[in-house]
This record gives sequence, structure tokens and C-alpha cells, in this order.
Amino acid sequence: MLPASAVTLTTSAGTTTSTAGAATFFDFDSIQNTSIGSFSGGVLNGGLSPCGATCGNWLSANSFSNLNAPFTLTLVNPVSYLGFYWGTTDAYNVVSLFDGATPLGSFTGIPGVGPLQTNVL
Repeated sequence: MLPASAVTLTTSAGTTTSTAGAATFFDFDSIQNTSIGSFSGGVLNGGLSPCGATCGNWLSANSFSNLNAPFTLTLVNPVSYLGFYWGTTDAYNVVSLFDGATPLGSFTGIPGVGPLQTNVL
């Protein structure tokens, strides 16, 4: 069993997860279930699409129109799983996880890896 503050990161190709019980609560197109969580900040469709014309809308924290537009995901309740599609894993892209003001971990992109389905347990 992992300690309460442990963070495990796994990656896989694609935009879906095999994690049992996982639910999509925000997809930037039509699904937004605020009983699970909400986003603030960022730029909708900022910059170039991370996955071409087939992926729909996306959220950017660094766009051509606003070079520093961080966004925050606020969850209603504690979770044991968080998954997201990381379309551009460049070295200047960083994802940081917090429990309130307490940092749990940060992940920096790796150039050339390509899009990832990122699962944080």
C-alpha cells in the first residue's frame, strides 16, 4: 500500500484508460461534471492542436496569445486516480500536483516522446 502522499506516474499511448471506476468529468468539448471537479485558467484551443483536427477542443497553459496562462484543476473530493491526455510533452511543459498548498510532485515533459495518456495514482 502506498503512503497517503505517494504519487505514481504511468504513461501509455492513446486517450482512454483501463483503470476501473475512472470517469471522464471534463473533455473541453461537451462533458463537464462539476460534481467531480472544475478547471480555471488556461486558454481554450490556444496555439496549435496537440493531436490534429480529430481531437476536438483542448486546454493550453502556454499559447501564442498568452505566453503564461497556467490552469488549475480543483477536485471536489480526494481521489486515488487522475488521468489526462498530455498532447505536447516538450521539456518546458510541467505538470505539478498539490494537496491544497502541499506539493505532491511535478512532472516535466520529455521532448520527442509525443502525446501521452498520463495516469497519476
